[in-house]
Amino acid sequence: MIITMRRLIYLLVFMLVSCTPELVNPAEISPVTAIPTETDTTLCAIGQDETQTWNVRLEALTTLANRQSICDLPADVLLYMTYLDYGQALEAENEIEDAIEAYQQALSYFAEGLLAQARLDALQSPEVTETIYTCDTEQDSELADYQASDANFVEVEGTSLVLDNAPYPVYGVTYYPSRTPFERFLTETDLEDVAFEFELIASAGLNTARIFLRPEDLFACDAPIPNVEVFERLDSIIGLAEQNDLRLIMVLTQDVDPSVLYFEDYLLQQLQFIVRRYQDEGAILAWDIRDRGDTDYREGLIRQDIAMRWFADVIIMLRRIDNHHLITLGFEQDTLVTAPLVDFVSFQFFGDYENLRQEIANLRASANRPILLAGTGYSTYSISDVTQRNLLFQTFEEVENNGLAGWVVNYAFDYPRTATCVPPDCPGAGSEINQYGLWNTGYFPKLAVEAIRIATGLDNE
Repeated sequence: MIITMRRLIYLLVFMLVSCTPELVNPAEISPVTAIPTETDTTLCAIGQDETQTWNVRLEALTTLANRQSICDLPADVLLYMTYLDYGQALEAENEIEDAIEAYQQALSYFAEGLLAQARLDALQSPEVTETIYTCDTEQDSELADYQASDANFVEVEGTSLVLDNAPYPVYGVTYYPSRTPFERFLTETDLEDVAFEFELIASAGLNTARIFLRPEDLFACDAPIPNVEVFERLDSIIGLAEQNDLRLIMVLTQDVDPSVLYFEDYLLQQLQFIVRRYQDEGAILAWDIRDRGDTDYREGLIRQDIAMRWFADVIIMLRRIDNHHLITLGFEQDTLVTAPLVDFVSFQFFGDYENLRQEIANLRASANRPILLAGTGYSTYSISDVTQRNLLFQTFEEVENNGLAGWVVNYAFDYPRTATCVPPDCPGAGSEINQYGLWNTGYFPKLAVEAIRIATGLDNE
């Protein structure tokens, strides 16, 4: 996979130009001398050439910034990233004062940069440079290192996903175990259930499962201290997916309250822990930063500019850790604003089928990268099995005819009313959420599986 920062261009330009006032240089550093004679193309190459000295790279990028030029990405963004790298290199050499100045300079180009601000805070407050986390936990064992499989990574090629140089159309399903869905996943799930259900999913021709991670389950407290039992269960689930030739799209921040998500540093440490642990695992197709992240600001829980800056900075952070996996953002309505940030665009559609074609046309006109229908489905609580099958089949045809990267159906299984209730009110009343599945609670296939088998080509073999 070729990772470029081009995906950050348009959104970061918008944020830097339209959302942030003109900034002074808080470090009071005299800018490096500009290089007046080179062309923009040459300066772009020099500024991003890691074999050049820091001074030469910064001189080239400063000249571009003075010219208000853009190569593959804005000079301001490049300068932020380069000063951040420079500061970290200076820290490694114990040049602390110079590192502080470098981080201040980075922030003068991108004032909301979480990574530079975190390093600056640590260096300017040495008494809290190393955070000591304590947890009220009875765990007394360390988490063993994760042993990655030898599965190859899915990559982007143009507007398609590829695996082993062949097209990889996503035939996916949102997965929770039938008997332990939602908040019970990872904490209560029986691995024998997962093994059986993954085999059933793969037998229908599906090749991808989208799963949701809740940091509060994975970590022992508000800190990057792993809950060993839960991580070991997740390790096993990834292994079972690989055994069944399933790739996983892993949503990283399920059920995290916006008041924590956008403001608590410990969450960033937790995300880094997850991504570092699985950075070499090819059975993982992609990291999805936030499911329906646009609902946070559309419901007034956070300002849109703050949310989008957070997403941009987190993606920068994760790309520095993991250069193997694709990154996406599963927005619900404002999908196009994610396009500059991600490797492939993920949109969801649960409305009237007649509007799907227009939604796809709008995305294809502007996204300029692979497009995945990352969430769609119809509940047989309110419609018949026949109608569910027909609507899904029409959706699959629309995705294929428009050359999208694939689709993900919500959900694999119906959920018993005893599995989705909150004690003592169990079993709960029947509801839409219980009956989106392709298989019913007894694992008997609904008619929708016919549409799956046809769309995946299984019945054509």
